[in-house]
Amino acid sequence: MAAMTPFSDDAIIQTLQAMPDAVLAVDSSGIIAFTNHHVDLLTGYTRSELVGKSVDVLVPTSRRETHTH
Repeated sequence: MAAMTPFSDDAIIQTLQAMPDAVLAVDSSGIIAFTNHHVDLLTGYTRSELVGKSVDVLVPTSRRETHTH
């Protein structure tokens, strides 16, 4: 039986959304899985423009060649 946690996925997402800092989660292959509203303000991209895209879209073009995630 899996260990029970007092936090649901919804509670974690709500907490991340409420944080005063930009929060971006990237999976092991470098794909953006989550952003909060502050990422929108910081980058100028909306959540729907970023989620599902490579984190490389946030790396300046001049640095993409040497960037590794």
